[in-house]
This record gives sequence, structure tokens and C-alpha cells, in this order.
Amino acid sequence: MVDTSGSMSGAPMEKCKETMELCLAGVNPKDTFNVITFSGDTHLLFEKPVPATPENIARARAFLSGARAGGGTEMMKAIEAALAPSKSASNAVRIVTFMTDGYVGNDMAILGAIQKYSGARVFPFGIGQSVNRFLLDGMAAAGRGEVEYVTLNDRGEGAARRFFERVRNPVLTDVSVDWGNLPVEEVLPRRVPDLFSSKPVVLTGRFSRPAEGTVVLRGRLGGKPWERSVQVRLPRDQADHEVLGQLWARAKVADLMNQDWLGMQQGQPRGNLQEEITRLGLEYRIMTQFTSFVAVEEMVVTEGGKPRTVAVPVEMPEGVSHEGVFGEPGPSKLQTMAVGAPGGFSRAMPSAPAVQSVEVWSADRRDRLENATPQQKAAARVHPNLMAARTEASTRGWTSTFLHEGIQVEKGRVQAWIWLNAGMDAKLRQKLQALGVRFQGEANSGGLVVVSLPLEKLEEIALLEGVRYVDPAR
Repeated sequence: MVDTSGSMSGAPMEKCKETMELCLAGVNPKDTFNVITFSGDTHLLFEKPVPATPENIARARAFLSGARAGGGTEMMKAIEAALAPSKSASNAVRIVTFMTDGYVGNDMAILGAIQKYSGARVFPFGIGQSVNRFLLDGMAAAGRGEVEYVTLNDRGEGAARRFFERVRNPVLTDVSVDWGNLPVEEVLPRRVPDLFSSKPVVLTGRFSRPAEGTVVLRGRLGGKPWERSVQVRLPRDQADHEVLGQLWARAKVADLMNQDWLGMQQGQPRGNLQEEITRLGLEYRIMTQFTSFVAVEEMVVTEGGKPRTVAVPVEMPEGVSHEGVFGEPGPSKLQTMAVGAPGGFSRAMPSAPAVQSVEVWSADRRDRLENATPQQKAAARVHPNLMAARTEASTRGWTSTFLHEGIQVEKGRVQAWIWLNAGMDAKLRQKLQALGVRFQGEANSGGLVVVSLPLEKLEEIALLEGVRYVDPAR
């Protein structure tokens, strides 16, 4: 499965093709395979899985080489196409790889769909610098597989090699644990995954009293039954391992979430799942879908005595093509992109600052810029609507209040985004504060600050060294 949506444009798509090429090279001649691409639509190379002959592998390579990224991400159709049981009876194990950045908006519904098709093993490949790990980790857990992450700076050989080592040589399959007469309860996960050589299988449970006994491990090794007995002592108290309580609680929360992913996605889980998850979060002091840690300031200061909501944008992930997601860039638009936060929430993602003057940014016109007036230089670094609001404020008076092209001017001040060339340092912060700038938020990368600024000082702010562009806040 190959994600060809717009967010995969450019470097992520090329890295995806590189990794898939390596996976195709490792397919066993006795295997059957298929290749499916998905964005807004789903395209299957073959009607059904075909033998891994040199001719079919060549067709797959040609199919992938012609793949182009664009459009939205509709993964659910691809899930159905890849995981739904085949009409023809077969004893083969179905292995499904998903190569994607995971930028979708229905994470939990996807996990629920994977869980429904228990016959396949799912091995997601996260491609890119800022992938949706919540979704990809969850896909691997629900599909009893393992996840690999391939950044744009990585070569794909290592990930492809580990993938084939796992699917070719699982240490144990169909694993089960018999606890005998030991007072053990709520052992999680309920469905034990296959054991691979590269990663242990960890089970977490609780016991009600001290005891000693024998645990019997069973599974299939090389297709043949396998069994081993292990003597176990459950102590009365072990203070050094108190953290195991929280680990069990996390596993229990995951188990409860697994029981109704779609309900969690819609905010209406069935029965008392929400109450039980909330109780575990509070009792064991862990973050869950319904509980979180909140820091409360002893003193809250609000501008003008009134609370104000400040919209802080999330910057585009490294390596993701703006044009591939949003199309051609427009002047200072705040766009929305589903990036697969837990629960499928969307995050606001701004476009790159609009270039309003070619004279500033074009290399062949730098000489003209050097001869420009300070007003011309400032205008090239400020959104036109802000400049127009500044002109109107100078006419009305610098302490006036009015609305201009959606920009709220209150007593001569506006909310704005200041894009920076190389982050915020103490010297630049002092200069901005000296010009009356009030800081309201800052992106983690340091490349963008949300501020309240006086229109009277707009040109001086734009001309400061380190300021790249000034946008009206959205």
C-alpha cells in the first residue's frame, strides 16, 4: 500500500518509492503480491495477488515509477481493499505494508477497521520527518505487526531488511500463555502478538495475592507446536517496581480504547468506557483521551482586563510540500490540514508568508532594493491589508478603533504574526518590546511569534533585522 496523497509530494514520495523498490526486491518467488496506491481514490495494480515472477515485479516497478502525489488521503477504502478476506481459500499468511505519513483525520476509525480484519499482519512504514506516530503505532498493534520509520535522510535498506527478517522468520506464532492456578487477572494485550527476533512481546497483568506456580508458554515454531514451562513467584510487596502499576493502567486504557475506536473518534464511546478510562487516568495519574495534566498560574494577566483567544498556527512539517497539500500558494491564507492527531483532530497550518514584492525576494532585482526607500522596504515585508489598516489608522488617529478587511484595530493596535529569519533572540525581543510589541505566543520552531503591535510602529517593526514578514493574525 502506497500513499500518493498531496502531503507525500516531493521528497516523501521519492523516499517511499525507494523503500518500496527495496521491498519488491526482497519478495520470495513463492509469494504472491499486489500493489495498491491510495489518495482520494484507490488503484490496484492487479485484480488479485499474483505470483512474484520477474515479469510481475517489473510491472510493479513501472506502476510505482509513474505514481504521482496529489489530492486528499482516503485510507479507509485502501484498508478494505488490502485486508478484506479473499474469496479464494488460501493457507497463506497475508502481510500488508502501508507506506504513508499518516496525515488523515479518522485515525481511530482506521484502527477499528484493521482490528476487524484479524487474519492479516500489518507492517506500517512511516515515511517523512513528521509522521503521525499515533496512527502508525496503532496500526501495527491492531494488526499484530511492527512499525518502521524512514526519514528523508535515511536510506531505506535497513527498514526493508528488518521487515523481511520479521515476516520470514517469526520466532513464535499463535502465542498463548497458561497461568495455571496463579491468581492472575486482566493480562494485556488480550490477543498476544507474534514474537519476532528483533523485539520482545511484553504482557502486563495484575495478581491478587502472593503465590508461586508454573506458567506455560505455547506457540508454533516453524509451523510445529512449541511449549515451555517457567517457574514464577509472585511477591507480597516489591516497592522497587511500583511503576508497573502505571504500565498496567496504560495497557488497560489501550484495551478499553480498542473496544470502540469508532465511538472514541466520534466522542461517544459506548457504555461506561469513558468513565472507566477517566477513573484509571485519575487513579494512576496518567494522561488519557479524557484526562490530562493542567498547569495553573497563580496570577493571570489579560490584555485590557478581558481574556483574548490567540490563534497560534502550526508550521508545515519539514519535507512536506505546501503546494502538494494546498495547491498554489495564495496571499497569507490560514489553511486547515488533517494531520492525524489522536482523535483525528485537525490542526491549523498556515501557508508560507506571501511574497508581495518581487523586488525583495528576486535575486535579479536586489540592486533596486538597495536603492529603495525605507517605506518601500517596509511595505515589501508587510501584508498589504496591514499596510492599508495602518494608512486608515493614521487618518483616523493612532488610538482609533475600527474594522478593516477583517482586521480588528483596537485603539491603534492589531494582532499579527511576525515571521522570523532565524528565530527569536534576546536582542530582537528587546527591540520589538521597545516598539510596543506585546508577545502572545511562539511556535516551537522559533520561526513565528504571535503578537499585538501598534500600527503606528508597523514600518519600524518590519525593518528590524531578523524580521522576515508581518502577517495579520487569523
